[in-house]
Amino acid sequence: MRTIRAEIRISAPDDVVWKALLASNAIPPEIGDAVHEMRIGQPFRVMMSSGGRTMALTVTLLAASPFRYIRWKGCLWIPGFFDGEHSFEIIEESSECSRLIQHEKFSGVLVPFLSRTIDQTKEKFEEANAAVKSLAEQGYARRKP
Repeated sequence: MRTIRAEIRISAPDDVVWKALLASNAIPPEIGDAVHEMRIGQPFRVMMSSGGRTMALTVTLLAASPFRYIRWKGCLWIPGFFDGEHSFEIIEESSECSRLIQHEKFSGVLVPFLSRTIDQTKEKFEEANAAVKSLAEQGYARRKP
């Protein structure tokens, strides 16, 4: 098993960070739709790009709580081959500041052979978190009197 994590502090409350997360490219649109419809436990297909390759994953939304967290599990082809359990957590630190944590646990027989891809995924997490931060802070600045 291998775990990666990226965390960022955002100068905006949790509701603004949540909206920015769902509006960003940090999560695939199919997952955003599943969250909106609260399709917890129902598998669906998602196209993911990593390391210059696009892969079709079977994904199941495991949990979602507005303004707090989203968690899903995906697998490549068949469970146990290359699986990832992905989560976003938003922690409100004050009325004007939140922390966004993106986390993934990889498991399966291919994990030892995909270290480079997993390292690139961590870089993508940091980029995605920065994009959510930018969207949230811009949105919050416009919202403030």
